[in-house]
Amino acid sequence: MSRKIRILGPVPPPYGGVSVYVDRIRRRLRNNGVRIWSYPYKSDRQIDTTFFHHRWLGIIPLVFRDGYAARVLDASHFHLEHPHALLVPVWLLLIRLFRIEWIKMIFDGTLPSRYQEFNKAQRFLFRLATHRVAEFVVVHEDLAHWLREEIKVAQPVTIIPCLIAPPPDAQTKRLSSDMDEALARYLSAEKRICSIGAFSSISGGNESETWKLPMAVRRNSLRCAGTPAATPRSWARERT
Repeated sequence: MSRKIRILGPVPPPYGGVSVYVDRIRRRLRNNGVRIWSYPYKSDRQIDTTFFHHRWLGIIPLVFRDGYAARVLDASHFHLEHPHALLVPVWLLLIRLFRIEWIKMIFDGTLPSRYQEFNKAQRFLFRLATHRVAEFVVVHEDLAHWLREEIKVAQPVTIIPCLIAPPPDAQTKRLSSDMDEALARYLSAEKRICSIGAFSSISGGNESETWKLPMAVRRNSLRCAGTPAATPRSWARERT
């Protein structure tokens, strides 16, 4: 009997690389029996999606209801890339008790360098978690090489670039008037930058870091069009 498939990861808003990736998969697999386990919690109901409070251990009742013998494609960050002192042990216990097949998807290209800065507890949790993964899916050969040669994982490591074709109507769908205006200004400039999430706060909310790119844009008389992850209602900003 084939396993049921569950995808664990964020969906927009906020807009970011992983959340957009998971949302594209959700749209393409709609009504195929694949469900999304998503965070942060949202009160609205969305098709084939269950939201849970990940920091309140909402994964426990979710697995009790829907996780037995599931194949879980995990795009979250707190089970491996940023090992959480409570969430990791809870998850490892759940996958053992409920016979979950854990497929860990890794998008974070900074993981190899950040791993060098992990403290002893983080390294222990990371190593413990890697032993429980059934298969790794990474987006780049460098991550695959690091897992195989540096971490010495024995499980299969599959490389799948995280590029998903746009929706079928993307070529013909009309843009909003605000977007048309923003793009017209952007395309009229001699020097241009296109970026996603460049205007959103990074971890810690450091203002100088948040606006580093726009400041560089102003200094070099460039024009930038971007989709700020922290403000999904605003689809484009322009700085000169």
